[in-house]
Amino acid sequence: NNSRKYSLKHLTVSLLKRTIQDGESGHCSEEDAVASLELAISRVQEGPSFRIHEASNNNRVHLLESLRPDVKPIVCIGPSSWLKKHVTPFSTSAHALSCETVEDDSRKALTAWLVNPKRRAKLAWAHLRVRDKESLPVLNETIVS
Repeated sequence: NNSRKYSLKHLTVSLLKRTIQDGESGHCSEEDAVASLELAISRVQEGPSFRIHEASNNNRVHLLESLRPDVKPIVCIGPSSWLKKHVTPFSTSAHALSCETVEDDSRKALTAWLVNPKRRAKLAWAHLRVRDKESLPVLNETIVS
């Protein structure tokens, strides 16, 4: 049960996929009335599913769960705490490589997954920490090579 109130302009853009109230004069009573009527009719026709869907954790689909089966192999590299939270609970088919910072030698494994034609990753998801500006060339080398 959401007690949030949305503007007519937001509802019209989100649900009817068109804009209103964007002229210089702002509100137009006739335009507002038409949009309100269209929203009400759509709600009656489509029922409770015609609404704004909140971006809560219950409505989100995890990236690794939404991929087609042919998008493999998948490699994810990042700190172990990040891997435990974002990768291992959602996918048994992703290769999880622990790498705490961009300076760690284990980052080189990402390059191998990107350039090796026999086991080239179709998706590489990285969460690498950069400690300071001096680390940026290392990150660039890892990604570009």
